[in-house]
This record gives sequence, structure tokens and C-alpha cells, in this order.
Amino acid sequence: MSYKKISGTPNIIKFSYNNDTMFEKIQLRSMYKVKSIKDNEGEAMIDEYGISEDEELYYDEFISDAVYSVFEVIKKMVKTVTNSVIVPDSTNSSVIAFSIIDRQAYDENMLPLCDQLINTYIKQQVLTDWFKDKALNDLFEKSLNDLGIIEQRLVDALFELKKPLISS
Repeated sequence: MSYKKISGTPNIIKFSYNNDTMFEKIQLRSMYKVKSIKDNEGEAMIDEYGISEDEELYYDEFISDAVYSVFEVIKKMVKTVTNSVIVPDSTNSSVIAFSIIDRQAYDENMLPLCDQLINTYIKQQVLTDWFKDKALNDLFEKSLNDLGIIEQRLVDALFELKKPLISS
């Protein structure tokens, strides 16, 4: 679970993710997705097209884009707090986080779903950018399509966090 409820005025839900773990998961997923790309000798071109430790600077640049991209989705659906987004930078390299106002009017089962979808969205956005930059058009198109599906699922889940307020 990478979210916690913080009591106060206002009550807050904070979703947070370890940046190093996020990089490792994106790296692994990229290598898995590109393992079917072969060179003339039939060898997998994982070193050429997978995200390796050498591409960590690439990751650092595009994780920020991915974080703000998912934040755009979040802020359209729920109320956020001031200074809601924490992005890895020179002062903070280990945490990615978002804070939203907790209206406490939802099914508790929605929080783990929102958490999982935010995490998945960030990973998918970085992979989509990677495949585009590497000119892996088939993987880029599939990844872009997957990102759209994840975004719609996230919108639906976030809507559930405020739905009881709308109907009352």
C-alpha cells in the first residue's frame, strides 16, 4: 500500500512511490517488452532497446513528465492540496507523491485501486515516451493505447472518491 490517510484540516490522502523502485520496475518491464526484437543473428536486442542503468538520466527527465501527466488526470477529478506534487529532483531523489483532499465519502476499497492505477499510469507513461524516442512504433502504439485504457480506469476510480458527494 503506497497511500496513507492524514487527519487534519483538511483531511488528506497521500499517494507516494519510491523512485528507485519505480525505476527498477520500469527497467524490468521495458526489457521484457523488447525481448522479442531480434538482430540479424537472432539475438534479443535488450541492450539496444531496453532501459538499462545507463539510461537513468533519461528516466530522471521523463519521470517528471509522467508525474505531471498523471497529476493532470488527478486534479481534474478530485481536489488537491497546495504543493500537492512531489517530483524527484536534486533535493528529493527518492519520492514521488500526490496529496488530495479526503472527503471521506467513498468505499474504502477504492483507495488501493486508485493507488495501483496511479502507479501503473506513471510506469506506462515513461515506457510510452521511451518507445517513441527509440522509434519502436509498434510498441509505442500499443503502449499509447494501454495508457489511454489506464487513464480511463483511473478517471473512473477517482470519480468514485467523490461520487457520494455528488449524489447527496
